[in-house]
Amino acid sequence: MALISVIVPVYGVEKYLQKCIESIIAQTYSSIEIILVDDGSPDNSGKICDEYAKKDSRIKVIHQPNGGLSAARNAGLDIATGEYVSFVDSDDYIDDNYLSCMMKHISNGDMVSCSVVDENETGTIINVRKTEDRCYSTIEALNEMCYEQKLGTSACGKLLKKELVDKNRFPIGKLYEDLFTAYKWYLDSKTVISTSDTFYHYVHHFGSISNNDWNDKTTDLMEAANNLLDYCSLNCSRCYLAAVYRYFFSANDFLTKAEKSKDYKRIFSPYRKKLSLLWKELDKGNLSFRDYIKFKLMIVSPALHRTTLIIYNRICRK
Repeated sequence: MALISVIVPVYGVEKYLQKCIESIIAQTYSSIEIILVDDGSPDNSGKICDEYAKKDSRIKVIHQPNGGLSAARNAGLDIATGEYVSFVDSDDYIDDNYLSCMMKHISNGDMVSCSVVDENETGTIINVRKTEDRCYSTIEALNEMCYEQKLGTSACGKLLKKELVDKNRFPIGKLYEDLFTAYKWYLDSKTVISTSDTFYHYVHHFGSISNNDWNDKTTDLMEAANNLLDYCSLNCSRCYLAAVYRYFFSANDFLTKAEKSKDYKRIFSPYRKKLSLLWKELDKGNLSFRDYIKFKLMIVSPALHRTTLIIYNRICRK
């Protein structure tokens, strides 16, 4: 059996860590090594990792000063010996047959992606990001990723050949590290497999990056989106329109976060100028009415974009 390295970056998650580790230990696919990277956790997470390592010889633990998610994942890759790699965030968990089912598909491609369940801390399902049973070409996969359809940017919920990840590692010190990296995985894969089976449980809780307020590092989102756009412009013209959409998609997310800052108009100004130039290239025929309005408002009036968002959120809470 081929060995799978399961890499788990760990930071301040003592409340969730046991469930995560137990779900990996319980895998029906037994040929695994579990690499727990304690990224300078301020709580008891590091101790919990050490306790599990004493119980299961498949578990390796790394303790390092806090360097962020990318540094932790890369540290795990440094000692990983598996032919394949799977990333699991330490506040998430996976079904028992996750790895065994993913391995059944990997022979047909370089990476496999499964459906993901979004749930809150109580286990209530918020959403299911449903994929389909399909084999994608490189171009098809990247287009799907850009449009956030059946394939996404997250490193989680995937099984990848280690050589693919070693070639395209995570950028140190950046937020949105998956967007910086995932498109390179797709482009370097001969084929990408997706399965409709739902194995990965993404747990949303207060304190996760997606729920944080604005901070200066949020600009990393636009840097990642711009890198993707530039790459497709120079090297993958068949994905360029999808990359333009992804830039608008990311800009909307960025502006939504920036609007929590009093200085959001100045912060967004340089991106607004670029969006104005890209508007002519945006494939508006593939836009939903909602996306069209959001994207247009970013250019016409960020203030009106903010007001519209506030009204929309109030309506949704009722």
